[in-house]
Amino acid sequence: MPSYYGLHVAGRPPLRMGRSVLSTLPKADGQVGKLRRVNNLRHIRFRLACLVNSYYDHNMSQRQQHKSETRGRIVGSAIRHMKTQGLSAASVSDIMARAGLTVGGFYAHFSSKDALADEAVRCAVGERRKMFLDRFEGLEWNDRIGSALREYFTKMHRDDPANGCPLSMAALEAAQNQSMRHAFVDEFARFAEAMQNGNDAYHPAAPREAAIGTLALMVGGMILARAMKGHPISDEILAASCAFGTAAVQDLASRSAKRRTKKRRRR
Repeated sequence: MPSYYGLHVAGRPPLRMGRSVLSTLPKADGQVGKLRRVNNLRHIRFRLACLVNSYYDHNMSQRQQHKSETRGRIVGSAIRHMKTQGLSAASVSDIMARAGLTVGGFYAHFSSKDALADEAVRCAVGERRKMFLDRFEGLEWNDRIGSALREYFTKMHRDDPANGCPLSMAALEAAQNQSMRHAFVDEFARFAEAMQNGNDAYHPAAPREAAIGTLALMVGGMILARAMKGHPISDEILAASCAFGTAAVQDLASRSAKRRTKKRRRR
């Protein structure tokens, strides 16, 4: 057996290794195998860490979704109480029971009943405002307000407060409960702005007195009509409020049109 092996790389002189060098090759192979096993172990650990993080993120997402859904059920229950029986008279246990939940879970979502009342008013009136904007989009302001009046002052709306506009009941609640007043004032102002400007920048805005006056007529008229439900005067209130409001809106629209015509002539 020769004393060395010739290892040749193209373009380079042969590399000669003695027996002592060759004897270390199995050890080197062992070291390479060990490094490969270490790298494989690191890869496995990395994959496991990714799986654990993914599982944790998924569970966190599910928990957050569940918490959000539960909070929505509590707010929905509070809104139903506010629209039908009044929120001030309802206890936390009443609200949670109507949502199908236990009282113990309430404080995981709200610091107090007042905090829930604030969110319930904002959510209920905000949803109604969005419905108003979507339903009467693209109409002139007098048509927008007139259509809202005709849909509002109906027997069906009077007799189904649970699915109706929350403004009338929220106004009564805000008058009795100071903690709800700030939310109600904010949402009433936003609703008045929506009634004034609509959802269309291409049409002229309504006079502010038309928006404020219409909302005041709606809230007060519906409170009276529900207070006298079952008596013929309740139906009269609905009809009279709608007729009076429509006539007032048309009168304001006519006067606004005349003012615009005068301005154009002066130019």
